Amino acid sequence: MTNNGELARMVRATYDWNRYVSGLKTTAKYKLGTGATNNYQASLGSGRESEREYDISYATPFVKGLNFRYYYLKYDADVTGTLKAITEGGSKKFREDHRIYVDYTYRFF
Repeated sequence: MTNNGELARMVRATYDWNRYVSGLKTTAKYKLGTGATNNYQASLGSGRESEREYDISYATPFVKGLNFRYYYLKYDADVTGTLKAITEGGSKKFREDHRIYVDYTYRFF
């Protein structure tokens, strides 16, 4: 969300569920970018984009150093004309990612 003339905003909320479930944390983010224009000439293209992110992490209390994480991202963009920084040509762009991480850390000393 760094296009020419673009105004970007983000809201983020994080909650530590330790009171109810030890080791559980969640984060939700929303980003919105409006007013993006073609870097060469504004009349050649404009766009708007948004992202939603959800991040859930769990540090297991019964196995020290074992962590699980689920990450979800949904990206949407509406473009008219040409705005290469967002997408090629005048179209709607959509992307959705699901990621799962399992980490184990062991300290020798």
